[in-house]
Amino acid sequence: MFIPLRVHSTFSQGEGSLTLEELVQFAERNRLPAVALTDVAAFYGWGKWQALSEGRGFKPVFGCELELDFPAKGSCYVFLIKEKKGYHRLLEIFNRREFLEPDGLATIFILPEKLPVSEVELEEWVSFIRQIGERTPDDLYL
Repeated sequence: MFIPLRVHSTFSQGEGSLTLEELVQFAERNRLPAVALTDVAAFYGWGKWQALSEGRGFKPVFGCELELDFPAKGSCYVFLIKEKKGYHRLLEIFNRREFLEPDGLATIFILPEKLPVSEVELEEWVSFIRQIGERTPDDLYL
């Protein structure tokens, strides 16, 4: 079963080409159980996404793609909201652009385009991911 967990709409300012209406049609046409709207550094489409998705046979998932400077400058992450607390945590991360305790978030790590080259960088990534996995083992997806 395919569930898109990283979808950019036109609210992603040049990185997405789908309107929210087209995304709803895509979800219906393909009988998807859920679709995650994860615009780049933007929450603008969430209200409309909720309204358009209501009663359409799939679960709208809310999230955001952010670039953070941990563990390396320009690291790209996709955060999906799991519950109300997760919404507040994502707003904190968005506003401060630093990694906080991920309580309430289902976190999907999208590795940066430049994978770690040195053994030291690789060890930092592995350590970082282990720490998150230990805190939220049911909510970490790679």
